[in-house]
Amino acid sequence: MGLFYDHTDLLFAFRKRDNTEVDTQNTPYDYYSLLHYRHDAFTKNGLDTIVPLQSGVVLAEPKTLSAIDIQKVRLFYGCDGTGITLPPTTEPDGFNPNIYYRLTTQWQGDGKSLDIINDGTNNKPILAATAALTGQYWKITSIGNGYYRLTTQWQGDGKSLDIINDGTNNRPILAATGALSGQYWKITPIGNGYYRLTTQWQGDGKSLDIVNDGTNNRPILAATGAQTGQYWKISAV
Repeated sequence: MGLFYDHTDLLFAFRKRDNTEVDTQNTPYDYYSLLHYRHDAFTKNGLDTIVPLQSGVVLAEPKTLSAIDIQKVRLFYGCDGTGITLPPTTEPDGFNPNIYYRLTTQWQGDGKSLDIINDGTNNKPILAATAALTGQYWKITSIGNGYYRLTTQWQGDGKSLDIINDGTNNRPILAATGALSGQYWKITPIGNGYYRLTTQWQGDGKSLDIVNDGTNNRPILAATGAQTGQYWKISAV
């Protein structure tokens, strides 16, 4: 009778290892470990290829950590038997693309929200009296690499907050959604629940601000500084 192996050079992988080679954390051999081979691993005819010498042991297909797997992890990392339930994840910075947000400034407070003027063109941002208006409901959608797209419930995903390319390059507008770096916004936490908004196009040196001109309601992209008009609160609605 002859024995034929497909991978004779890999037989060493199946030899038994003792405690000098494997850190078992002084736990018994675990037939039910997630890392254990199935009883029919590498079979070609459905017959068992791994048969335990210990009677009464059945090698099942592991799908989860076994009790000893969990014990080893706890011993290795010094964990106790308690744990916590983590909250569900949304976007990396906590922005959920399935809900809308209100944007207000520290300077003007919660009574004034970023809105879109309803004037027929419907594309001019303004800081307006806070109200239940869909132009004040902003969707914040991750587009990768730490940038977001800002759209309103009123005008939909087809119109994004952008910066007009007119030489001054500092006037926000709601423009047709496209692969434009003026529509790619970085939203950076600055503490106390406030954020700074900058574009990929103009970089971190220009932040979304409110012009201090008496009306105090006109958004602009201004030189980044410690101005409360550049400190934005983003609140779910």
